[in-house]
Amino acid sequence: MDHIHLNNLRKRLFNRAAITVFCTFLFNTLGIWLALYWIIWWYDIPMHFFGGLFTGLLVVYFLLSYKKTAYIQTFKIVLFSLVLTFLITILWEFYEYFFKTILAQEKFDLIDSLSDIFFGMLGALQAVFIYLRHKKIVLAQ
Repeated sequence: MDHIHLNNLRKRLFNRAAITVFCTFLFNTLGIWLALYWIIWWYDIPMHFFGGLFTGLLVVYFLLSYKKTAYIQTFKIVLFSLVLTFLITILWEFYEYFFKTILAQEKFDLIDSLSDIFFGMLGALQAVFIYLRHKKIVLAQ
């Protein structure tokens, strides 16, 4: 992929990541202000999906920002994005565990943590599909 196509792809991914982080911020703020996390039992599911989506898009964006990684095979970019997003998701769950279980004295919920990881990875998979779709569009130009 030449420099012009690469920059076009990076811009597209950055725009998608910016939209995702804005929507996540908006819905998270509403969720906190209106206590939606406590009223609607599934409200955190889209938050974890969007978190995984944003993280996946950001990982691909930064991978494409470095000259040495710009020409790595698509499979390796996808794999690295999914693995790094998985690690970040696991770290987030440790963060939640620490604050909920240790500080707030809430009961640990394994099913909730596993579903959070699942939906975060589903978001990361969506980020991969967005990357592949936009790569195809950019290369067709």
